[in-house]
Amino acid sequence: MSSLNLDVAEMNLILPRIVQVLGLGLITVPVSTIVFRFIPKTESSQAAGLYALVRNEGGSLGIALVSTMLQRRAQVFQTVLGQNMTASSGAMQHAVKQLSAVPGNATDNHYFALAQLYQAMQRQALLQSYMDQFKLLCGVMVCMLPLVFFLKRPPAQKRIELEAH
Repeated sequence: MSSLNLDVAEMNLILPRIVQVLGLGLITVPVSTIVFRFIPKTESSQAAGLYALVRNEGGSLGIALVSTMLQRRAQVFQTVLGQNMTASSGAMQHAVKQLSAVPGNATDNHYFALAQLYQAMQRQALLQSYMDQFKLLCGVMVCMLPLVFFLKRPPAQKRIELEAH
């Protein structure tokens, strides 16, 4: 999804979302298994409550963090794009002239054209911010993936119990 643009087709959004939902479903059971692997059966109900609490709070904090970073990056991109949109630039004058060339009050049309350009700049800044977030989250996942190899194996006695059942 880090290569999308503002003219994206609906199917280009649906298919990646389906993959995300399937991935989330496929990872929930293994993560739960890893979490409860070393917990005695007598303490599993308390562990389940703690696991649910940490999962919910972690999700809330993650959403808040990503939303904050999204808005901050959008502001940065808006500043960068705004620095390149000066009233004296030829492209800016051409765009305003073209957008203002509708019948009606020339002053209103001029301000309407500037508002349309500003809205387009905001959309581009937000799109760039989303692209940065997708790339950042992809990098975090790639960095965390090798941690799977550091997971401890269950004790030998638990494996014997599992084989007996």
